[in-house]
Amino acid sequence: MGAGKLLTRLEIRLAGPTLLSHWVRVRRHDRCARVGFTIRLSGTLETPIYDTLISMLSLVLSAALALPLIANDDQEVETLPPAVEQALKELDNALETKIEGMIVSVIFRHKELVHPAVIERFASALKHRKPGVRKTALAALRFMDHEDALLALIKFCEKDKRIRIDRDQLERTLRAIGQHADERSRELFTKPPYESVDETVIRARIRSLGRLRSKQSVIDLMAMYETKEEWKPVDFLDDFRLSLMVLTGVDRGTNPADWKRWWKDAEEDLVIPERLPKLELLDLREWCNYWELPLPEGVETPEDGEHRRRGKK
Repeated sequence: MGAGKLLTRLEIRLAGPTLLSHWVRVRRHDRCARVGFTIRLSGTLETPIYDTLISMLSLVLSAALALPLIANDDQEVETLPPAVEQALKELDNALETKIEGMIVSVIFRHKELVHPAVIERFASALKHRKPGVRKTALAALRFMDHEDALLALIKFCEKDKRIRIDRDQLERTLRAIGQHADERSRELFTKPPYESVDETVIRARIRSLGRLRSKQSVIDLMAMYETKEEWKPVDFLDDFRLSLMVLTGVDRGTNPADWKRWWKDAEEDLVIPERLPKLELLDLREWCNYWELPLPEGVETPEDGEHRRRGKK
């Protein structure tokens, strides 16, 4: 730890007349280093002597508050960037007010500040009683390209009870998880810990599998054609087609029978391309709009052509 970091808090805990435990703690927002030791006192001490010893020890330890803390490497306290420290201060103050508009505004202001400490605050906001706060936190975590954001979303989806009855929040959560395109989320789409036949939720599950670029996603989608759940695949044929096209570059329309015939021939040797295959512009736009992605570089839209023609005039 650098020489300029001073102890900011000293705590002494007593554990009976024959055991004295204490520790010193340096606090830096949500991260702290703890240095601790225990002094065992042998024999029996009379109360006045014990009190005197405690007073003397407290005086000696208090002097440490004026000295830099010397810590081992594994006790190093992270120095947060000024922007992160400011964000945490604003987030903590806003959350303490419990004012929805203020919290939403602060989360939105710092949604592009990708740092574990900021993500932790956003994750705590997922449990806020105000729906606007939860919605804003979900949107922020959806686009934060960091493992902690993904894990916070997965934990929230698996554990939060409110999500079972709030179909809008469930759909937004699945979409946010799908945005990260991470294999660790697969079972949330194939074997969900929730029950929902809501159209937007099923669509999010099907399309999120299209974000996981592996052969297993095709296997899962073909299995979902035969689902035993209470929703009907026939109501989501366009979504199946879109995800399967995005994964394979093949288009067999919206008829499940055509896809099953294709799968019978293609299953053994199928290789999923690393990148999004070439799609018709209408399908590409539908996919990119749903996931709020830019169109791939080099794709020309009718608007681009019109602008180019106007520029030649």
